[in-house]
Amino acid sequence: MPDPIDVSSEPEKVHVAYLDVASISVLIRNSSADELCVYKISVDFQLPDTSPSDPQIVDIVDIDLKPGEEKVVRLPAAMHVYYLMYTNYYGLHIYLKAKTNNTWHDLPNVERPSINWLVIEPRKGENAQVFLSHADPEDLDLARKVGAALKKVGIAGYLAHDDAQLGGRIWGGKIPQAMYDSVALVYLWTSKGVKKRWGIEREIRLARWCGIPQVPLVEPGVQVSDRMENPLDVERDQLRTTPREREIDIGEFAGSMYRQVSGHSLKTKRVRHVLFGVFLRARMLFQ
Repeated sequence: MPDPIDVSSEPEKVHVAYLDVASISVLIRNSSADELCVYKISVDFQLPDTSPSDPQIVDIVDIDLKPGEEKVVRLPAAMHVYYLMYTNYYGLHIYLKAKTNNTWHDLPNVERPSINWLVIEPRKGENAQVFLSHADPEDLDLARKVGAALKKVGIAGYLAHDDAQLGGRIWGGKIPQAMYDSVALVYLWTSKGVKKRWGIEREIRLARWCGIPQVPLVEPGVQVSDRMENPLDVERDQLRTTPREREIDIGEFAGSMYRQVSGHSLKTKRVRHVLFGVFLRARMLFQ
């Protein structure tokens, strides 16, 4: 049975940045003999594995369509950090009801998977760096995923393992300097991380001495000490277990960090009056 409507769509801007709101234009034409009403539309985008995301439900005013009538609706859609970067196909889900013999009744949803595409680009740089602390090598891949998500929103994630500087010892020179240059420390507190907590806790102490906040990214069920600071409006338990859930959690976390940086709440938390003396003491700690 043919669909009762014809649907076409295009983004108003092809190029959008992560965390922006894209505007998607949808043309709907009633190709049936009945009066129709479109009462809800949702839109999905591709995840990194190219599968569709959970749909975003868009609030719309009911669209009444007489036979042969067509109307255009513009849908706002948030560009989440966990969406596939660059070319990204979106799909539409259109919810309908029809009027027959003066009675309204629901019709099957009209699905238009991959109806069109747009290009999601990284945000321009915020000139901010976040230090990533983790169990090495056990959580290195996870830390790189967090760094990649931060890069999408214009924040550099520093990983000591991937520091390509020539010369100097990691603990004696590179880590104190990188911590000094960062606006926050993000530490991955996982079931693997707690087994190497001494390294993470040492970097937490260094972050405190450098006057920058420490933000935990924690696996559910892994206990975080009350002594560990969490001064920002960022939830702790954000690392669920399935790859799809974890991808979403990391993306949401990167978005939270971007809002903190762009709102200057991280940059102003650094304790300015201790920078020079504390940095020298921190360097001595790692000699």
